[in-house]
Amino acid sequence: MKDNCIKCHRNIHITDNDIEMEVKRVIQSGVPLPGNEQYEKRLEACNNCKHLTDGITCMICGCMVKARAMNALRICPHPSGSKW
Repeated sequence: MKDNCIKCHRNIHITDNDIEMEVKRVIQSGVPLPGNEQYEKRLEACNNCKHLTDGITCMICGCMVKARAMNALRICPHPSGSKW
């Protein structure tokens, strides 16, 4: 397993504001959104995954999981198959 995500360097720090802006961008894009229960289940799966770093970033694809999980068309990029 890699020490950091595919897109980031160790000196990158993502703020709560960065995450909020990215989630808003997904919502405003017009893509289908998951229901609240589905969204929470997705986040729970991410929070239990060894590939999540700092509780924010997927080390497999480099996404902010809160934003990726907000897009109902996206799947979890786990190498053994989606955990969603």
